[in-house]
Amino acid sequence: MQTEYNEQSTDTIAYAREMRMLYRDAERRAVRFRLLVEMGRDLASVRDPQALLQLAVSRTTTFSGYSNGCVLLCSANDELVARATTGMISPFTRLRSGRAGWAEAMQALHEGRALVEPAIALTAGESPPIPSRIFLPLITNDGQALGVLLLCDDALAHPLDSEDLHALHLLAGQLATALQSAQLHSEKEQLAARLSEREQRLTELVNHLMHAQEEERRRIAYELHDGLSQMTVGILQQLHILEECYKPRAHRSQQALARAVEMARATVTEARRTIAGLRPTVLDDFGLVTAVHMLASELQAEGWDVTCTIDVGGPNLPSAIETALYRIVQELLTNIRKHAGQTRVHITLYRSGDAVALCVQDWGQGFIPDATIRPVHTGEKIGLSGIRDRVWAFDGQWHLESAPGQGTLVQVALTLPQLQPLELTGGTRLDTNRYAYAGR
Repeated sequence: MQTEYNEQSTDTIAYAREMRMLYRDAERRAVRFRLLVEMGRDLASVRDPQALLQLAVSRTTTFSGYSNGCVLLCSANDELVARATTGMISPFTRLRSGRAGWAEAMQALHEGRALVEPAIALTAGESPPIPSRIFLPLITNDGQALGVLLLCDDALAHPLDSEDLHALHLLAGQLATALQSAQLHSEKEQLAARLSEREQRLTELVNHLMHAQEEERRRIAYELHDGLSQMTVGILQQLHILEECYKPRAHRSQQALARAVEMARATVTEARRTIAGLRPTVLDDFGLVTAVHMLASELQAEGWDVTCTIDVGGPNLPSAIETALYRIVQELLTNIRKHAGQTRVHITLYRSGDAVALCVQDWGQGFIPDATIRPVHTGEKIGLSGIRDRVWAFDGQWHLESAPGQGTLVQVALTLPQLQPLELTGGTRLDTNRYAYAGR
């Protein structure tokens, strides 16, 4: 009876020990699983590569029980350089060919698996024990080798089992993928910053060129006004005096003198028109609304059916904005005059709260526009490119619609200073329905 009882007790103890071992194995598996899940979540949320590396080396040393850890990444000069460390691992902050740890790191990368070097205890009085080291390769899903994750401990640490090493290997793979993503994100941000800086410089350059162009036009206009224009006016006055003092008897002489007076008068008119085109004094004297009406009146006098709807009430627009809008209207009407044929034209100019919008539409010949602004007529291409540059210089938007035989519609929106931009996308018209002739 006692023997049977002892056998049952022995079986119970063995069963309890087996259950305890299974429970501990299950706990370790749960810890590994939780580590991988939490690590994957944390790596996915970190965008800074340095913070990513420091987080990874901290988590792996905590899980493995190793006191020292280091992430070494491949450099351009065939070295492995430490980018994140924890503990005392100074001998391994830079690995190159011929140094301790280099061959092991290269072997781990080449084989794509963890390389374990157990600690070696030496006899008393000799050198310190050789530390235990684990080299975990950092290889992305597409096979790119980024470096190694090195764990090191001088003490005779309890060896990790195969499942622990497998968990560390999976963690290293997660780190490699996350690091690649973070590097790509960082490169994308740097590229975006460089592009933004170049766009800013280009905008500043365009603004400078526009300002220099206006100043040069002003200078030429003054020189024409004070020089050539005054001389042509003087010639016209002298011809009038000659016409009053000298009365040719021959009919042919009378016609010649009349032609000379008419040519002088036309020259004065052309000089004044050229000066006004170079530097619109009407813009300085009377403002944008009157200046646009005068441009429309000039085109109407040449036979076009021109209508205007202008509403820019409120505070005065900045001088630079008025000049840009005037030049845009001037260039568009010039294109219409040259290429559209005598047709109907409507100009809409209005303030939309935080921006000013311009719409110029004609029902003329039209053309086939494309993304690079390559219309049929070379002069028109230059004009549209100039309009685009002026709009971009003010961080504005513009939209062009045209088709052969369907006329042309150009919409421009310029943001007023210290206000939000007016959205204008392809296929979206400005709010011109309240104005006559706004529809196609």
